[in-house]
Amino acid sequence: MIQTEKGSQSCAIYLRVVSDWVTACLQEISIFLELGACLNNEY
Repeated sequence: MIQTEKGSQSCAIYLRVVSDWVTACLQEISIFLELGACLNNEY
């Protein structure tokens, strides 16, 4: 039982790290998309 709790806890931490990474990645992508749209409007 203790081992299962520890496993689910580390799994939750892993999921949180992954979701943070995905969020940061999506923000970077949206910044690149906005930059690309800006460049397309310029030229």
